[in-house]
Amino acid sequence: MSFFLFGGVFTSKVNAAYYAQKDDTTKTEGPRIFVSPHWVNQVIHNKTAVKDYRIIEASYGNDKNFRKGHIPGATHLNTNAVESEANQWNLLSAQQIKKVLSKTWCN
Repeated sequence: MSFFLFGGVFTSKVNAAYYAQKDDTTKTEGPRIFVSPHWVNQVIHNKTAVKDYRIIEASYGNDKNFRKGHIPGATHLNTNAVESEANQWNLLSAQQIKKVLSKTWCN
């Protein structure tokens, strides 16, 4: 299963539509870490080979803003689940994040 974390919420349909059409993906070696909104839009509309995926919109706090407008089929992740105050609010280790995501969404 592939996971896509998205660090923002569009509350304007105009902005969301613009970025969904813009393909500015940066090519990287190895696993894809960053993908464009255009690429995610292609996945959602079955225009890629990716079939087994989960889109998670990550933002601070509750899902109030998420519910105003979000990527179709996405679920909300409060960034508190993957950050640590003891670590100056930096991301937890990859292993810890994998554990959080697996426990929450892969039951």
